[in-house]
Amino acid sequence: MDFSYLMKTQPDVIKLINNSIKKNRLSQVFLFDGVKGTPKYQASMYLCYMLLCDDHNMCGECLNCKRLDEGIHPRVYQIKPTGDGLSQSIKKEQVDELQKEFNEVGVESGIRIIIIHDIDKATLSSANSLLKFLEEINDNTYAILLTENLSKVLQTIRSRSQVVSFKKIDEKTLVELYLSKGIDNELARILSKLTNNSSEGLEYSKSENLKNIITLVKKINESFFNNSNPIIVMNEDGKFLLNSKDKNDHEIFLNLLITITNDRLFYLLGKYDEMVFKETITEMDNYGVDIREIDYNETFRQIEVMLEYKERLNYNVNLELMYMDMFINCEG
Repeated sequence: MDFSYLMKTQPDVIKLINNSIKKNRLSQVFLFDGVKGTPKYQASMYLCYMLLCDDHNMCGECLNCKRLDEGIHPRVYQIKPTGDGLSQSIKKEQVDELQKEFNEVGVESGIRIIIIHDIDKATLSSANSLLKFLEEINDNTYAILLTENLSKVLQTIRSRSQVVSFKKIDEKTLVELYLSKGIDNELARILSKLTNNSSEGLEYSKSENLKNIITLVKKINESFFNNSNPIIVMNEDGKFLLNSKDKNDHEIFLNLLITITNDRLFYLLGKYDEMVFKETITEMDNYGVDIREIDYNETFRQIEVMLEYKERLNYNVNLELMYMDMFINCEG
């Protein structure tokens, strides 16, 4: 398994694991906390390799390393939430099955490791059962709990664990990753703004829907400076968005519209390296706009309007009327 991304983005986590093993002070229960996209699972597998490798150094040659590579190590147990959509949860039956497994005499002796994904999705009964199980594990057993929402993890489980916080992935690191995959500069910067999850970003890069949203954002931005009207542009080119019932599509659209509007301010301030739509903004002359004459205060006011309407997505609103009202207010 390649741990280069983990080592580059989470050096403090690697240092903590290595020093804990070296000094024989390894906690038996870890709680890895970080936003979506941080390599928490990769870190849990790094710990598995370090503990189970015959040389405790990820040799890649021993039987334990090879079984980890193949995802079939008999002494690594994983629990994931089950169910559909928002109803996914870790159920008491899953914890009961884990306890049963550990109560039986294994064919193979040695260190055993449990990885529990999205521990914050454990039901109250399963969390209490898990807590009892964790309090009784022997010295040869380690548990690694993963979460994107630490506040929703049962307090008694948090207090029983060593909490390890993962840093949000730096946007420049994400951009470099996307560029290495052949994605162009502007799209790479857009993806780094949309998500901190590189895998999700790579999926977005293949999405025709995202490309359509980006094109619409650019046309709306242009409409503020030529003789066209953003409402007309929205009705003619944004029908796909108006018909979308996916809240995420509308959040992406408004986030990118706010971003491109903010880029105008960065351009005026000479902060070119902070621009996301750098190429688009610098090419505004192509449609007859002298960007140096853009009004700073008016642009800042437009951003405030967009932010206000973005909040309305949290309510049941008529999207077509909402966008129409927003563009009317943006034009003052």
